Amino acid sequence: MKRVLLGLALLAIGFGCGAAVALTARSQARQRTVHSTTTTVEVVNGTREAGRTPAPIPTLLDGSTDPHGLVVSAAIPIDANLDSADYVEQKPRQLIVAWDRAHLTRDGQAAIWWRRGMAIWQLDRGNAARWHRVYTYETLVNNQVGVEGFGLSLGDVSGDGRPEVLVFFDTDGSAGGGTYHLFANSGYRIRQPLVKDLALDQGTITFGHKALVVLEGVDYRGPGIHCCYRKVRETWLRWDNRHLVTVRRIVRKNRRGWPPG
Repeated sequence: MKRVLLGLALLAIGFGCGAAVALTARSQARQRTVHSTTTTVEVVNGTREAGRTPAPIPTLLDGSTDPHGLVVSAAIPIDANLDSADYVEQKPRQLIVAWDRAHLTRDGQAAIWWRRGMAIWQLDRGNAARWHRVYTYETLVNNQVGVEGFGLSLGDVSGDGRPEVLVFFDTDGSAGGGTYHLFANSGYRIRQPLVKDLALDQGTITFGHKALVVLEGVDYRGPGIHCCYRKVRETWLRWDNRHLVTVRRIVRKNRRGWPPG
């Protein structure tokens, strides 16, 4: 009988120790500190639907001198859905956002009105954490006019280490139509030194090494309406903080077919 009681006692002690170890492990797990770094702390749930009248576009942002620290949803109309957000971290710092918004029919199957837009926000000069829009574009989307989307890229065209902003206003169509807009700064003043209509059938504009590279098809040979060119005009442009300067231009064989390149 004593041996049975001793065995039960040891079993109870073992179980108690196991429970204590488990509780300790759980307690330590709860107290564990996880260090992580994020650039986006905002969570957006679901999509937004606009009312009968479009909400106004915000005019002021504040709260941080770092564009990553801004509440991105505050940079677009309250009834809009965010499509993209890009950041220029060098001074003057910028936040570039694109959005779309629509007022739908009651069954949600069609839009009574539909808009797409983009804006460039820039931190004010000085130490205050205030941002204002320095460029804004919004357009209706319908069967006659409108922009299907904004293709945005960043690259250094001046060689100063601060990126410029290139946006392709995509108007779609079988030719891949659209207009390129280059946004560059002279100090805190934003400029558009290049606005160029160029469909994908005709060529492309991209960033090269400290330059903007424009590729345009020349010497069209067919056979279809969308293809092709025998040669390509390649132009390299650089921003000198006042003008776009041509630093190189050649005409060469089209090595890519479509789009010309």
